[in-house]
Amino acid sequence: MIQIVGPPVSRMLVLEDDVREFAFKGVLVALALSFGAAPSVAAGGEATTEAEDAAATRMTIAGRQRMLVEGMASSLCFAHAGIEVEESRRALYVKWNVYSWYHRGIYHGNAHLNLTKEQDNRIVRRWQETNGRWQDLSSVYRQVLAGEAITAERFEAAMALSEEVGNLNNALVVDFRTVYADEISNQGLGAALLLDLYERQRMLAQKISKNVCLIESGYNADVHLADLQETVGIFENSLTAFIEGMPMLGIPPAPTDEIRARLERTREDWAKAQPIVKVVAEGGDIDQDQLALLHHAVEVVTGDMTGAIQELVAYETALD
Repeated sequence: MIQIVGPPVSRMLVLEDDVREFAFKGVLVALALSFGAAPSVAAGGEATTEAEDAAATRMTIAGRQRMLVEGMASSLCFAHAGIEVEESRRALYVKWNVYSWYHRGIYHGNAHLNLTKEQDNRIVRRWQETNGRWQDLSSVYRQVLAGEAITAERFEAAMALSEEVGNLNNALVVDFRTVYADEISNQGLGAALLLDLYERQRMLAQKISKNVCLIESGYNADVHLADLQETVGIFENSLTAFIEGMPMLGIPPAPTDEIRARLERTREDWAKAQPIVKVVAEGGDIDQDQLALLHHAVEVVTGDMTGAIQELVAYETALD
């Protein structure tokens, strides 16, 4: 049984220490990225203002919440499927903690996250709408983390609520981009959006893992098969664009050798997961051992993208 505690609010190092104890380090270490994370250079090379940095941080946090929602659903699914049950529950615990921390910070403010209390009415309303569904979803996760069985009823409730919370988080990202458009533009729109795309790649990896698990569990398999096929295409095309560039979409090639190396490692590790994903995406079946291998491989891929994000942030910061 995992002891339930309130989301840590003192410092992220508490979470980092917890994270290092767990077996699947890829995505979990990813959750503990420090929040010097928003690039701090304006489009013209000038230092950005606190307001501009805070706006970019808000968008980054909202983007990370998308990944956490997918990750929590994935962890619950693998625990329910009997794959690395204790590790999956521990991963769920960390993701649930971090999501809660971010969620409260957006609304109430959090100095450690470079967040002041949100004042914009549009975002406050969206947060309140999200909060209602998140509290319902969080209640299910609390029950599981307290050691209660993952019954069919709890599982189905969590998956349905995860879909709703994920959609609301996507809407929140759009709201941040709209409300803080000037601040983000002054900060360097290209840099902010590139960081968001890198962050999105981690969400896509977790979504692939979740979809494979749900298909193999027989939960709305047709729906999740179509979603898997689409998500894999976006993931692979995006990864190629990050490495080689895609000028028509404004995506530059990897700007440093360090970033390219991280992305190449991501591609190499994805190649270990891809054959298993391909079987499922084409309507085939995999066994429990393959499902466990896929689970681990995607966590590694997610961790690889975390390294790329850290290198991108370091690059943008060094331009100041």
